[in-house]
Amino acid sequence: MTSVGIGALFAKATAFLVGGLALPLGFGAWALVNRQRKRRDEVNRARGDARRYVNQVIAEIRDGHGSASAEHKRNLEAAEEELARKRATVQKEIDTLTGLTGRADALTAQLAVLQ
Repeated sequence: MTSVGIGALFAKATAFLVGGLALPLGFGAWALVNRQRKRRDEVNRARGDARRYVNQVIAEIRDGHGSASAEHKRNLEAAEEELARKRATVQKEIDTLTGLTGRADALTAQLAVLQ
């Protein structure tokens, strides 16, 4: 065999071995990169879904509970006004009773002097 034939045979054997090893390694690397890309896409999709859900919940809380909060505030103000009116009425009654108690004490003192 000539040296060119031996070189060609050696080149073919090397190509066969390297090709036989490189092809599965290349496929494995491609599969790994592809799997990582898919996982990254799934994570990004899940983050987007979570972000949309949180924004929706915040909007519902802001809109739905905002009107309920305003209604509660109006009810609280009405209750405070009612309590203020009742407080004024009770204070008038207390003042009247205090005055009557004072007159009763004075009359009791006058009766004690007369007896």
